[in-house]
Amino acid sequence: MAAPVDGYEDAAKLLEALPRLGVPLASRSVASKRVVVCGGSVGGLAVAACLRRAGFESVTVLERSVRLGDGAGVGVDDASMGILLGLGVSLESLETTRWIEEVATTGETLFRAPYPYWSTRYADIRRGLAASAGNVRWGSRVVRVEKEYVVLEDGERVAYDALIAADGPRSSTRELVEARELRYAGYTAWRGTVSRPGIRDVLTFVHHESLASHGVLYDIGNGVTNWLVYETRPPSAGAGKTTASVDPREARAFQAVARSEWGEVLGGMIEATDFSEIFRTDVYDLETPLTRLASDDVALVGDAAHAVTPHAAKGSNMAIHDAYVLACAAATASDVTTWLADYSRRREADVSATSRFSRHVGRLRNQGAALRGDFEERVREVPYLALPTDPVFDPVWAVHGTSFYLDHRRRRRRRRHQ
Repeated sequence: MAAPVDGYEDAAKLLEALPRLGVPLASRSVASKRVVVCGGSVGGLAVAACLRRAGFESVTVLERSVRLGDGAGVGVDDASMGILLGLGVSLESLETTRWIEEVATTGETLFRAPYPYWSTRYADIRRGLAASAGNVRWGSRVVRVEKEYVVLEDGERVAYDALIAADGPRSSTRELVEARELRYAGYTAWRGTVSRPGIRDVLTFVHHESLASHGVLYDIGNGVTNWLVYETRPPSAGAGKTTASVDPREARAFQAVARSEWGEVLGGMIEATDFSEIFRTDVYDLETPLTRLASDDVALVGDAAHAVTPHAAKGSNMAIHDAYVLACAAATASDVTTWLADYSRRREADVSATSRFSRHVGRLRNQGAALRGDFEERVREVPYLALPTDPVFDPVWAVHGTSFYLDHRRRRRRRRHQ
């Protein structure tokens, strides 16, 4: 029998125990309003899928790309999994990731803790949400936002009563709510996936003994491992971009020293990756978190609202949480403005805390805190909760057991009074 997973003897039983989070019906005051979603990544598609479940009659997603991309691996927390299950999203590849480990390149474990996560392919989530999102207009690039209309590249004007901006970290719509600049974190992430089984049930952070850097690897199911290695350097993707392909010669040079620099496990994964599958993502977040996520008839979700570093694996998760809370807020709304304002109020504290925590943990990992032995103590310097605090997510916490659930509620009350 497999080792217990959060009190369940196997992952399938844990998955069955997680609540299927339903979406309440929106009030009549807003359900008939025209909603336009700018951006068809995970956040935008999740918004459309949740609003359709809430009974919205007109939801249109405008996505500039012409097709779904492949992406790499992504961590899914239990709250996001509950939402995906409630929407009926089926994931082709899924792996439990119930532990987090900080290890040295020698393989020595430096720190280990429970981690309420799953892992899968980014494309699987996006594909599943797209099937539930309804009217997704691929190849529709928004060039300008006007009052009550968005203008597409071909000149078409699309009318809206509520505009949901899910247009990524470089959002052109963010300034309609609150202007913020992106901050380059100072490093880029080499990334790749390889058809080679990894460490089951564990999200592993590998710390280099001499470089101010770390790597990550985790199993995303079906015998595929996702890996990342952070490198301090100027942005590499070019102006206005975040992700870029890597020159084959550069990729081969990176692979040639991977095993000697990153050890047998992570280095072996990198070495076994087809060089054409290696790419880089520059790491950015917002200089300071937004004080609000909505204004009048415009709301921000996902990276548009809270571009975040990847060290807490929360980028896609916060986008899915945003979408769900946005849909739930529509149940009691009297008009669009009160609906979006309620959504903003319910998400502001969580996304701000998570963004600050992720930046904090990234600094600790790049400073070698785990290698020094003070990682656990230093992590606690910034408050953080693994799952969102809105009461609509309480059923997810409850499945972890009474003591876990009550401890979360106590910490939530303390943080709200800070």
